[in-house]
Amino acid sequence: MNPKEPFKFLDAYAKEDADIFFGRDAEIEELYSRVFYSKLLLVYGQSGVGKTSVIRCGLANRLGEADALPIFIRHNGDLLQSLVREANKYAMTPLPAISADMEVAAFAQVVRSLYLDYFKPIFLIFDQFEELFLFGSPAEQQRFAAMLATFSDASLECRVILCIREEYLAELTAFEQTVPNLFTNRLRVERMSHVNALAAITGPCGVCGVRLEDGVAEDVLTRLGGESAGTVELTWLQVVLDKLYHQAARRAETDDLSLMRADVAALGSLGNVLAGFLEEQIAAMGEQAASGEAVLKTLITPEGTKKTVTVADVVTILNSLGTPADTAHVTEMVNHFVAVRILRERDDASGYELRHDSLAQHIFERMTALEKDVLEALQMVENRYKEYQSRGTLLDRAALEYVAPYLPRLGFKPQIVEYISKSRAAFTQARRRALIALFASLMTVLVVVSGLGLLSYAKYRDAERQRQTALRTQSLFLTDLARQESEQQEHGTAVLLALEALPKRMSPPEKPYVSEAEAQLYDSLSKLQERLVLSEHFSRVSQAMFSPDGTRLLTVCLEQAQVWQIERAPETGGLIGKRLLLLRTAPNAITQATFSSDGSRILTVLSDKTLKFWDAHSGKELPAFNGQIEGVHYAAFSPDGLKIVTVSDDNTARVWDVEHGSLIYALAEHSANIEQADFNADGSRVVTASWDGAARIYDAATGTLLTELRGHHDAVLHAEFSPEGTRIVTASRDKTARLWDIATGQTLATFDHSDWVTHAAFSPDGSRIVTASADQSASVWGISNSKLLWKLLGHTDRVGYAAFSPDGRRIVTASWDKTARIWELESSLMMTQIAESTPKLAALTTTRDGKKRLGIHGEIVQIEETSTSAVLATLSGHTGEIKCAVFSPDEKRIATASVDKTARIWDAATGKMLMECRGHERGLIDVAFRADGKRIVTASDDGAARMWDAATGKTLAIFPGRGGRMMHAAFSDDGRRVVITSADGSAAAWRVFLTTQEFIDFANTVVPRRLSDDQRRRFFVETAGE
Repeated sequence: MNPKEPFKFLDAYAKEDADIFFGRDAEIEELYSRVFYSKLLLVYGQSGVGKTSVIRCGLANRLGEADALPIFIRHNGDLLQSLVREANKYAMTPLPAISADMEVAAFAQVVRSLYLDYFKPIFLIFDQFEELFLFGSPAEQQRFAAMLATFSDASLECRVILCIREEYLAELTAFEQTVPNLFTNRLRVERMSHVNALAAITGPCGVCGVRLEDGVAEDVLTRLGGESAGTVELTWLQVVLDKLYHQAARRAETDDLSLMRADVAALGSLGNVLAGFLEEQIAAMGEQAASGEAVLKTLITPEGTKKTVTVADVVTILNSLGTPADTAHVTEMVNHFVAVRILRERDDASGYELRHDSLAQHIFERMTALEKDVLEALQMVENRYKEYQSRGTLLDRAALEYVAPYLPRLGFKPQIVEYISKSRAAFTQARRRALIALFASLMTVLVVVSGLGLLSYAKYRDAERQRQTALRTQSLFLTDLARQESEQQEHGTAVLLALEALPKRMSPPEKPYVSEAEAQLYDSLSKLQERLVLSEHFSRVSQAMFSPDGTRLLTVCLEQAQVWQIERAPETGGLIGKRLLLLRTAPNAITQATFSSDGSRILTVLSDKTLKFWDAHSGKELPAFNGQIEGVHYAAFSPDGLKIVTVSDDNTARVWDVEHGSLIYALAEHSANIEQADFNADGSRVVTASWDGAARIYDAATGTLLTELRGHHDAVLHAEFSPEGTRIVTASRDKTARLWDIATGQTLATFDHSDWVTHAAFSPDGSRIVTASADQSASVWGISNSKLLWKLLGHTDRVGYAAFSPDGRRIVTASWDKTARIWELESSLMMTQIAESTPKLAALTTTRDGKKRLGIHGEIVQIEETSTSAVLATLSGHTGEIKCAVFSPDEKRIATASVDKTARIWDAATGKMLMECRGHERGLIDVAFRADGKRIVTASDDGAARMWDAATGKTLAIFPGRGGRMMHAAFSDDGRRVVITSADGSAAAWRVFLTTQEFIDFANTVVPRRLSDDQRRRFFVETAGE
């Protein structure tokens, strides 16, 4: 038998594997040409496309021994120190000793020394470069960027290749200022084509003497979902080929190895091959399966990527996760996983890591929210400790507060415990110094203020004028930032910036008032849908849903579930969230929860994979469920509450009788983990969503499979029936949600995000869909036209859940940013859509005594004596037909609206123009004064109405129309509403305010959050205490 195997399983191809490396000729040639294009080459692509193999095998052999000295570097504690360690392996001349504070210029000397040893260019190849951002401190990243800049020196015979997963490309933008040409020379490694995949199968078999039965290669690709014009998942392909090869090797009695079509057929439905391989290996451990899975969880980052750990690290992390462990047992487990090729020992013996990042993602999905949070806390402190070792930087207040809840669980090394203690002590001391400094500053201010009396009045006045100018400029700057944020649909941030641009108090104002800020505030507030932020959560919020009556909210966060009362504040109309219940099940965490259809019960899934029922009003535990349930991670009620459907870790869903705890049937058609399952509205159907990329619909009475919905290119994370039961919406890791017709199984519409779609739900009337995504947003879509209606922005981490309220007017979202948020689809400033009954202030076209009237004659208005028609004054200046003219309530002024896109205000006694109002994009149709004469409102053909300051002519508010052309606009008799009527007959009333101060106070009450310290620094707004 040929001693060399044809396939590499999950290992990257190395230089010595050139004879079995097929299917990448074009990429190798492109790579070879680009390495000589400039000194820096960026190679990127998705995880699993084979970037490392193309470089380590393809490029390394293409360069040849004489052309270059390639040095491969991985992050191992510190990337720059790893560079020196790898360089030392090749150095003939002794290199500088490694130290944490090495000057950046010293690295250039290392490269020069190597060049003089070999007299050929040095190729520094930084593989899996994303590890710098996963494990490196900001200081390490900055030092590396500085080193890259020194390598651009023309005299340095060195070329650098950065190989990185494409989802981390954005992190590199921080290097652009230091390395301007960073993105100039780049190559994206694509997924392997069908044709090249055939070569990757047949080529190695030919080299290693393995016979392929005709059609075997095509059969493999077909079962992996690879169409002739499509691409192939390389990691899946390698796992399948390796399995087929070893089956053939065990069967063969001679050197004649054959891969047969029958072997491929025997594999059955392949589904997600990697997930299946992982499940198979863990299940084969029997009673040790749970311990084995726990060990694997210690080898991934909170982001779901692999990391290097030692046996001691594994023991520490397991104890932190609540799994008792000892060195001997962990060593045994690690050795087992090395033997079954899930783990490998690093070449530098620094520890162990998963053989491929694709495995990391599948393990990550098996983790509970608590486990993810603990890992994140551990890594944060370890990264900060590395920075402390090189720069002496202690933990700041935010970091100390973040890690405090986890400290009882975290098993840190003694040196890190000492580091945390030092940080706490330093923070306490700094707080004392700050109090002393504050007192000293107050005394200094008193001295300065006293000294002002010595300044001349002229100098003081000049200084005050300059200060006011600077403050006005700042307010205009903040207003423009608010406009930009609003254009990006970040309306919450826009409101907060506009408020910063306005005085907090108008009498007396601490800064100049700018009307542009008030107009921007109204515009942003009218579009703001974020109404309530529930931030009293300990960690990531994984779920949030309304009760069936819409008055309560259920949220799930880490170890607990909470029930909230949602009320509207009578004075402002803002929402208030009051916590009613806190559900805990120590030591187990609550990982998922749901209301029964009548809202009387709550069903929870616990971290020990069991169920618990609660009274939804009192919070008391109800009698335990008697069913023999194991490995459950999701559960849902049937509409009548008599049954539940559960999802288990064994790729099955089960339907149970709640009262008797008896199993009705199991649904076992999926080939990978089922993520979620649910009933339709009448309880006659069940839908399941699975990691095999499909959703399946079953008869709820018999468990018979009715329909399979297949079309997603990755795992389906959620599936839900429409209210009438004829459609289904699914959410997937392929960054889309899909709307399906149940009768035909066909896709009706696709809704796109820029990251995983984690959840999707119908509105109660079935006319809209809301989707939640890892791109930190939720989106509302119209079903009739598949158009995006609203994008809900404000969360600062992935959004994992989104759902409508029972009346369809609100949406709740749950996010990893530790908040749940409630959004309302109607503006808080729109009082009602039908406003014909609203009392409106009558327009004055004749003085109250009847002696004068306004006559419109084309482009002029005449003030006429009613009895004689004598012209008392003529108002001329408009350049288009005048559509409306009215007296002010005190009859001292006149307002006109013209098709020349302007409104004008005139002196009624002299006919002199006092003010021109510009801003509409098309002709004006109507104009009206408010009762106090301080504001006017206009209606225009541009589809909007505007409110203006009658003294300055500045726009104070814009009211968007719903029916195209505006016909009429007027104030209510109390001046607190603007009533507008559109050409289609629709009417609306918008809330307005008698004073700017009243408006500012209202906005401060309604906006559900404040600018964070990071946002204040980003927008150059003073932070608290400055």
